[in-house]
Amino acid sequence: MKLRTVGKIGFLLVIIGFFMPTACNISGFQLAKIFIEDIAIIGILMYLVFISAIIGIILGVLLLQNIEVSMGLEWLCLITCITSGLIVYLFFSLQLGTVLGLESGGYMIITGWIIAFLFQIISSIIYKKRRFYDMKYLNIIGIIICFTLFTCNKYYGNNNIIVEINNEEILIFNSIIDNILMSDVILDKKDIIINKSLFVNNYFEGDCGCFEDENNDHEYTYESMVKNTDYYVSKLELNNEIIKSFINNNINKKYMKNNIQFISGILIKDEVLENLFSASRRKDRKNIITFSNIGFNNGKDEALIFVSFENTMDLPISSYGKYIYLIKENETWNIMRYEYSWFGG
Repeated sequence: MKLRTVGKIGFLLVIIGFFMPTACNISGFQLAKIFIEDIAIIGILMYLVFISAIIGIILGVLLLQNIEVSMGLEWLCLITCITSGLIVYLFFSLQLGTVLGLESGGYMIITGWIIAFLFQIISSIIYKKRRFYDMKYLNIIGIIICFTLFTCNKYYGNNNIIVEINNEEILIFNSIIDNILMSDVILDKKDIIINKSLFVNNYFEGDCGCFEDENNDHEYTYESMVKNTDYYVSKLELNNEIIKSFINNNINKKYMKNNIQFISGILIKDEVLENLFSASRRKDRKNIITFSNIGFNNGKDEALIFVSFENTMDLPISSYGKYIYLIKENETWNIMRYEYSWFGG
């Protein structure tokens, strides 16, 4: 049997892996369906992985029957399969700020790629008498991957600065979470996640309670809302020192570095991916707590933070967003005052 034909077994592994859990305990088809509804291009690329693998199997059957198949067509099929999958993987790894964890199906797909790729290289060298003209197709992989990395990093990196959470900030988060859990006894830690993104989540279902941008009389912007924080916290009677620190720290949205995985026993996850992966499984949804970056006074014993709680499980409690003023006493951060900026159903 020709090496070109044997290598197509790799495509069979890709197809099998697509039916298995690939990530987040969801099969390739389930992921593709979710992506099609939320991020169409990613869904299309996932389906391309499967479709190109099917075509690869068909080419293998033709070779098995001694029907002439273009080597270039084989490379194009393989490159489409591998590149489509890598783009999806790289995109979401960049979104998460870490590598996306794979499951058995994901590893099965990668194994299939490696087998198909190695056999394709060997057969190309042998049957092209070492005139490896089809290497030009490999260059396409490099170009597409580099372009994807650049595009995703530009999109993601400009909007999210990755920061390491220090012990003082963790203490403040712990104090607020304890307060939330005491106030809403119906809540269970296992039903809550903490959003990895740090920003002032001062809106509910698209209804932003912020000021109009001075350069646009008809659009609300995140930046204009943050700059007008003093309006929202006017009832908290804070000094300008803390307000200025809060504004400066929140003009840019930030993203928690992976130096911690839990706060008060609650898992830290990416809200976008959490909602995306649970969109088709309502029972798996979690309530979401989002913290802003913290503003401190010069003495680091007073703090201002914005906290939002989003009820995504249809519990008999309200979603909300509020500014919280805390004071540090005897190494403990205590909530002194707070001001709600929005309520949801």
